[in-house]
Amino acid sequence: MSPATIEILEQSVINAQEGHKPFPEIVGDLLTAGVSRYHIDFLRAEKTFYLRNDESYVVSITMPDTEIAQDFDQPAMLAAIRASQTEGQKFPVFLERSCLAGCIGYVAYLDGRRVIYSGRNGEEHTELFPS
Repeated sequence: MSPATIEILEQSVINAQEGHKPFPEIVGDLLTAGVSRYHIDFLRAEKTFYLRNDESYVVSITMPDTEIAQDFDQPAMLAAIRASQTEGQKFPVFLERSCLAGCIGYVAYLDGRRVIYSGRNGEEHTELFPS
């Protein structure tokens, strides 16, 4: 993986964590860099990027000091998603609300334009990218 691609991936994490760019712009940067999907693992505090050529790269993320709920609360998860989509909610707040909703992580399929959020017991919610 080229140093330029690694820089884009690492900067995308900073941009999300610090709220420097909105999600659609970050996705655009990742697509341009060749990212097909990424996985955020709340338990390991990691984000793994997967390129279209099957290379991968892992970056640590800052998780809130919030315990992940045992049960997956789909309505609470949906509320967190909608607040990010329509109310400009920042990523750290989204992470906190996701933990409270019992989400342990998610996979964002950029090429497939969907995100799959997961709970501890295999519960899932699939969210299609807005048009």
